[in-house]
Amino acid sequence: MSFSNVDFSPVSHLKRAVFREPDKVNLVFPGGQLTAEESLEVVSRLANFLDGEGVHAGDVVSLVCANLPLHLLTYAACAWLGAIVNPINVRLSGAEVTDLLRRARPKLVFTDRADCDSWEAKVVPIRQDWLHWLGGFSPITAQPVECTEDTPAAIIFTSGTTGEPKGPVLTHANLWWGWRNLREGFGYDRRDTLAVAVPLSHIGGFNGLSTDLFCSGGTVVIVPAFRPAELVQTLKKWHVNTMFAVPTMFKALCSQPDFTAKDLPDFRIPLVGGSPLDRDLALQMISVGLTPIHVWGMTEAAATCTCLPQRLLADHPIAAGRAFPYTRVEVCDDSGEPVTEPGVDGELTISGPNVVSRWLRQGQIVLEEAPLATGDVGHWDEEGLLTIVGRSKEIVISGGENIHPAEVDRALAGIAGLKDWCTVGAADPKWGETIAVVAVPGQNPPSLEQVRNWAEKYIARFKLPRKLVLVDQIPLGPTGKHDRRAAAKLV
Repeated sequence: MSFSNVDFSPVSHLKRAVFREPDKVNLVFPGGQLTAEESLEVVSRLANFLDGEGVHAGDVVSLVCANLPLHLLTYAACAWLGAIVNPINVRLSGAEVTDLLRRARPKLVFTDRADCDSWEAKVVPIRQDWLHWLGGFSPITAQPVECTEDTPAAIIFTSGTTGEPKGPVLTHANLWWGWRNLREGFGYDRRDTLAVAVPLSHIGGFNGLSTDLFCSGGTVVIVPAFRPAELVQTLKKWHVNTMFAVPTMFKALCSQPDFTAKDLPDFRIPLVGGSPLDRDLALQMISVGLTPIHVWGMTEAAATCTCLPQRLLADHPIAAGRAFPYTRVEVCDDSGEPVTEPGVDGELTISGPNVVSRWLRQGQIVLEEAPLATGDVGHWDEEGLLTIVGRSKEIVISGGENIHPAEVDRALAGIAGLKDWCTVGAADPKWGETIAVVAVPGQNPPSLEQVRNWAEKYIARFKLPRKLVLVDQIPLGPTGKHDRRAAAKLV
């Protein structure tokens, strides 16, 4: 297969989809649906609206809202103008959203939140009748801009090693190569139907097949909120073939009596990622005829690092698998040299055309060409399969959401009744991990509820601690800093 002279433009792909099957259902959402032809028309009208608001090439358009077709439509409309889409997690606190918008410097923000008065950007409230509202604008007359290999497409913020947000800038080429990885890794095409139940502000939702199938003329069913019983019925109704979800979600789905291969004969590609797939969940899904594919991905790699093929899952249920076709994964020692011996742990690095080389720093896009250190630790086995054993950085993954303990530490600054504290991850049967606070009490130490109420002013609810452990002293490392690993053993 030749990839020379690739057209990376999502608008071009959508136009070709319209030419092939204009009347095929393209987007499904509560209250309506759009054919491929209708999707293209809405994208054109939205591009005209953005253009009228002064959005030009290189400008950023942010979205702070629950799952809506608007995420995918705005992505394509921004591409039409050469602008950059910036989906932001709607679950973040007001202070966190304000900080991300300050970093992104968007020309405008689509939102359904009421706490937007302090945002330093033009806010466009998302109306209940948003589709009808867009129908009041004319289609754009200007031709779509060319999307080259270097044209920025999306900024999706992630947690950095210190808890400070990172701003990887995904180009249209990064996303396109992510599409290629996913197609060749999973064997799907535009005839398939995808359900999106994870947030479209996450890479697992945004580029976990969503952008590809939307632009290529597949069917994307957008689920605004995760309710297991309702989701199973949605999978049945729309004959869904594939869906990405985190282990916590699949565990909840497995509690539904009709979440089986017999009840869902079309559901052939269940994708599990966001946090490690545990053996029990893998075997539970296999027992009802649903064979999942374990995916390890990152925003910085357009969601595509490694996957474990279904044929290998039964014998290797916790392995992360092999690298996608266009991604290079290496296990590196402390000096950065690749380690090839089976069973030897090292930090994982990734490279390839799907891996970002551009970052948003102080409002500017800067270039950093190099293999990307992931912060994950793993090793190869005798069969060349990758197993991830931990993280070199202190990220806690709770229900698929990344939380850095330092964020919670900072949110507790100024709280009364605690002399010292250290935030750690604690194992949890439902969420995988949760946040716990190991603290040295002062006079009148606060309860867990009081700790949560204090921190909620600064961080999102999913980052709030679920455990509070009072100790005489917090373990310290050689440099005198908190030893989080030792502190975690006290939980």
